Amino acid sequence: MQYPDQAAVLNERYMDMQAAMKTGGVRDKVFYNWTMGLLAVRELLETQQLENRR
Repeated sequence: MQYPDQAAVLNERYMDMQAAMKTGGVRDKVFYNWTMGLLAVRELLETQQLENRR
């Protein structure tokens, strides 16, 4: 994470998505899965970059 508040924003979005999952709605679930996928890819890239710097 580049900025400290970025983590807070992502956390808030995550909470929103968790709530959306509980209430249901296919569109929300698709969005949730897509966003979580993006976050996972981003984390992988960041981890790789850190390892490349060593």
